[in-house]
Amino acid sequence: VFRQQLSKKFSSVTSAWRRLGLGHLVSFQHFRELCQSVKCGELASAHWCELDPGAGGCISLFDLDPEAASLLARARQQLL
Repeated sequence: VFRQQLSKKFSSVTSAWRRLGLGHLVSFQHFRELCQSVKCGELASAHWCELDPGAGGCISLFDLDPEAASLLARARQQLL
């Protein structure tokens, strides 16, 4: 649901990540604000637990959209 809301509002999860100026890692506090901005605030904790099962305290684009993150990493590797 959260990924769908991001995609609906920003056209893709990756676009949302970049347009919102999210860095390499995002804390729960920032994530909760992001959830509220796409009308999923009441489910922030549940979404967070899915994305951060190891309780590391931060998530990355890879946690949110592994396929897109992998494609970006491969594209970057080819450019370098």
